[in-house]
Amino acid sequence: MKVRWWVALCLFSSAAAAAEVLGPTYPVVEPDLLAWLQARLEAMQKSGEWARLMERWRDTARARLERPAPVAGVTPARKKRVFFVDPSVRISSPIRDASGRVIALPGVFNPLDRVHLHEKLLLLDGDDARQVALYLRLRRKARVKGILVKGAPLELMRRAHVRFWYDQGGRLVRRLRIRHVPALVEQAGRRLKVVEAPPEELG
Repeated sequence: MKVRWWVALCLFSSAAAAAEVLGPTYPVVEPDLLAWLQARLEAMQKSGEWARLMERWRDTARARLERPAPVAGVTPARKKRVFFVDPSVRISSPIRDASGRVIALPGVFNPLDRVHLHEKLLLLDGDDARQVALYLRLRRKARVKGILVKGAPLELMRRAHVRFWYDQGGRLVRRLRIRHVPALVEQAGRRLKVVEAPPEELG
């Protein structure tokens, strides 16, 4: 048995040695990625392509800042709709503040038990002049924060000299189950009261 293994090993070694001399070998040459990137960057800078890319990026960023993507699925309010939203969430582990103090234990947690909503929220379409006018009227009567679901917030701020916010990504709309604007949101005990209605019916 040992002889057979020895013969097999010799044959394998001979075949491997023969394979080594059957053809020429070549070193593996791979380009240095960092050097390639550096050369590519320098070429782009010399040709002006880099400056054009940066200008295009700035224009795109400025355009998105001036007019963010509208929140999908929100339409103008045609009739009045009143409903309530319970903001409670279920948590599985304690929530701590920056100092490490426990501010919520596992279970059902309602943030309105700890934080009071001192101002109303008006979600509105900034491209609708009636809704913008409604926001300006409501601001003169009470503390109201205008949150756009569509429109150009910076242009509105320059024109009206008041601050506007934007529901980026529609997170607030989804959380409050809002389908139509304008929609006025205010605290009602441990719930949030939401009123969707045409501008003339909200004030």
